[in-house]
Amino acid sequence: MPPRHFDGKEPLGTLPPASLSCLPVVAVSGYSNSGKTMLVERLVGELVRRGYRVATIKHTHHDNNSSAGKDTRRHIKAGSVATMLAGPHELEITRRAREGASLGEMIAMMGSDWDILICEGFKKEPLPRIWLYQEDGRIMMRVEKPGSDTDTREDMVLSDERHELSDENISKVCDMLEEDIIRPRRGRVSLYVNGKEVPLTEFPASVISNTITGMLSALKGADGIESVNISLKRACGGEKSWE
Repeated sequence: MPPRHFDGKEPLGTLPPASLSCLPVVAVSGYSNSGKTMLVERLVGELVRRGYRVATIKHTHHDNNSSAGKDTRRHIKAGSVATMLAGPHELEITRRAREGASLGEMIAMMGSDWDILICEGFKKEPLPRIWLYQEDGRIMMRVEKPGSDTDTREDMVLSDERHELSDENISKVCDMLEEDIIRPRRGRVSLYVNGKEVPLTEFPASVISNTITGMLSALKGADGIESVNISLKRACGGEKSWE
């Protein structure tokens, strides 16, 4: 059966309940030069146009050694756990990575001020995924749902023979992301202890959300709560006190 053209009706499915706390996250994966970055760029532009706040993570096998951050690289090499390159219009934060850090830990570093997170790469993570590859000069797309049977996934044409992604197809992919990823996960609770994610099912997530928002609603300046970030660092015995 020849591959069909993408019509935006292929659902992405849902994450397992304990996987990344059912965050609004989708992966775009494929081999090198398959069009991943081009697709992510177009999706970000269209979703922002629709009023969503979008965050992205790109997986790489190399550290960032760009000349723009050469001085902050010196900070990291000297032992700093985190450093920021502060420019007039952008802030670039570099953190020392723990070896084997999970995607959940990376997401925790991104904060929560976003409606959807698009991960470029991360082929082994159990995420709703858009696979890209090239065939006969066209960009092909395959939608993968966690736990699905590889043999049942259907290939779809995402670009034309000129290797271009049409505005219509980009709009259809964004429709799919809105339907399956963004809207069902607008409200979410994420818990990280000692930098590691603690998976939450619906009941404890609801208890935490209701308890915290209830407590904060009595505080001055905490009106109209949309998101809450709490950072707690306990003092450990034996620490030096500076006088």
